[in-house]
Amino acid sequence: MSDTGYQLVVRWPILDDSHTLTQIHVEALGQIDTIAAAAGATITGTIHWALDDDGTTLTAQAPARPRPTATGRARHGLAAGQADRIRDLAGRRLTDRQIAAIIGCGASAISHVRRRNGIPPGVGNPTLANAA
Repeated sequence: MSDTGYQLVVRWPILDDSHTLTQIHVEALGQIDTIAAAAGATITGTIHWALDDDGTTLTAQAPARPRPTATGRARHGLAAGQADRIRDLAGRRLTDRQIAAIIGCGASAISHVRRRNGIPPGVGNPTLANAA
């Protein structure tokens, strides 16, 4: 899956040094989807694991996408805070629908942010004059 621009980072402190790194990794792997869901995210790609230099923390980092709320929409303000990213994606000639799929919200939210911030439309989008 393509990069969504979001990263989920989860850290596990290693409190019991009697466990092997493999045991800790297996335990963390069993928890990461639940932690992502609690954080309102879905992991969309490969999880990268790292142990800090002193061996006291295991870190997982993965591309993620915000989960929609019960209404089927992403949390309020998700697109509004992404104007620069929307500008970049529209500059790549992506439609509002394609941008919405990347960011994890509805196409109407993308259209609203485009209009509010004077972002030119991508391919297949209404012009700013017609979108007002």
